[in-house]
Amino acid sequence: MKTNKYKSLQHQLLSILLLSTLSSCANARYGYHGGGGGWAGGGSGNGGGQGMGQTSTSAAMNHGSGTHSRREMMQLIHRLIDSHDDVTRYYNETDVGIESYTFSDDPDVAAWIQEHVSQMTALMTSYPENGGIRMRDPLFKAAFDFSNFHEMSVTNTTDGVRVVQNLVAEVDDTNTKACAISIIKEHAAVVSKFAAHGRSEMRKNHEAPTICKNAPRKVVAAAAADPILRLRLGLRRLKL
Repeated sequence: MKTNKYKSLQHQLLSILLLSTLSSCANARYGYHGGGGGWAGGGSGNGGGQGMGQTSTSAAMNHGSGTHSRREMMQLIHRLIDSHDDVTRYYNETDVGIESYTFSDDPDVAAWIQEHVSQMTALMTSYPENGGIRMRDPLFKAAFDFSNFHEMSVTNTTDGVRVVQNLVAEVDDTNTKACAISIIKEHAAVVSKFAAHGRSEMRKNHEAPTICKNAPRKVVAAAAADPILRLRLGLRRLKL
């Protein structure tokens, strides 16, 4: 009897270890993280600064998540949060998204803004392959999950960045359109709060638009095609 109980306990422990290992592999591959910063750029509006070159999302891929570690991204986010008093940001809402201008008189901070926007643009383009940032926050998770429904045009200026973020023209579904536009606008508003309030705002979570509940998400399509991601999502539902 003792031998059987011992074997049974061994089997249970091995099962737990296997599930934990698979979960960790999926975590490492797809970047499901708890905490995190999240100064993700967005928006353009009323401000100075001369343009120094425009970057598309595809071009940013060569400069963003592929060449920067997650630790480097987070360190940059925290530098920006700690320097928020040196950041000025304006944004305007449009019918299909936002336009923003984020800048600083401090050359170092201006360079950090440009680098961060480049990193986040690349990360959204490659999601879910390289994971996301600030996934504990419902609004930021939704921004990544629906990232295939919006597009960004980034122009570096002498002191920061101008960004135009819009719904992609190919979206036909009414709920998806409304969801994507709402995410773009609410995200821009939260980024402005980060610039204004720093860590006090960073500690908060922000609700995703309610209209997004029934809209298709990019991550769902990825999970259907990838067994490891599908297993990871299943384990999260079971809270293992």
